[in-house]
Amino acid sequence: MLVLDAYFVFCTTTGEPFSDHHLANGLASNLLLACDFLVLHDSQSEYHRPALGEGKYHDLPWWKRLLWAADLASNVRGIGWNWEAVKAHPARPSDSAGRGRFVLRQAARWAAAYLIKDLTGTLFRKRAAMHAGGSVFADGPLWTAVYVGAWYGNLCAGMVLSHAFLAGASVGMGVSRPSEWPGLYGGVHQAYSMRRFWGRAWHDLFRRFLTSNSQYLSRTLLGLKKGSRLLPYVELYLAFLLSGAVHWVGTYAMLREHTAPALTVLFFVLQAVVITLEDFLVALGTRWGIKDSWRVRALGYVWVAGWIVLLTPVRTEPLIRAGFFDKGEERAFSVVQGVWEGEWHPGYERGL
Repeated sequence: MLVLDAYFVFCTTTGEPFSDHHLANGLASNLLLACDFLVLHDSQSEYHRPALGEGKYHDLPWWKRLLWAADLASNVRGIGWNWEAVKAHPARPSDSAGRGRFVLRQAARWAAAYLIKDLTGTLFRKRAAMHAGGSVFADGPLWTAVYVGAWYGNLCAGMVLSHAFLAGASVGMGVSRPSEWPGLYGGVHQAYSMRRFWGRAWHDLFRRFLTSNSQYLSRTLLGLKKGSRLLPYVELYLAFLLSGAVHWVGTYAMLREHTAPALTVLFFVLQAVVITLEDFLVALGTRWGIKDSWRVRALGYVWVAGWIVLLTPVRTEPLIRAGFFDKGEERAFSVVQGVWEGEWHPGYERGL
């Protein structure tokens, strides 16, 4: 797997840098997941799906073993598995609500995500700062915040589009139950600290392989023991470093140079630095008698927004200059610009 993935990333291209980026990210993620399931753990004896009432792998008939393996490889959040991080996921939909209502809810999620992606895509098409060669700093601090928000909104909406479609189709056809499809994101309301932003509000598709590999490095290679005050922070930095490594591969595959990938790793490590600072301030506030309240959380949202706007350009600037969202002469279908301007297949408005 390592040889094949390295060949695809470093020696081939799809001909589309944007696709190269996402394909390389996926290959790097799968490699770390395989390291967890094939090297660090004996998956066949350790993992099972109690939610389905299944026994262990060796108790299943051959055809169920194939389904077992396929689900383990693709169900990266471990929904229904005995290793699922249940507390980190949004509340599960109720099976009692019925399939029809669930499918309608997913259709509404899909429509909302499409609207967000279309709105942010319209912004990218109209603003030169987001075209190839542009910069999020080109139009001043307020626009920088808008561009950063649009960056996250576009990426999140794209993932929700796929998740909502798969959830609705799977439940609609009776392949799975609504309770097997908790939301992909915890929601903005969870993001009143940087730790919660990354641990609860953001998607946790990388959680499993980041946790398992960072624990192996910290507890086996470095020899740190449970209960050590240093252990949680070593694993925090290792997890963000591994996430940076995954995104390094994607950035390199897109740009074929080393400066931008290095900045990508720096961006993720800086998240751990800010969380460390945040933990210190929270501990200090607790010692001073400051308790959780709506005012404290409001301050927390400002804190998170400030750091996100400040740090995100470390990663996004090289990608935007390279045309991460700039589709050149491509004219994608747009409901927003179709209704607003009568341009159902708008292009990029150069020179604005």
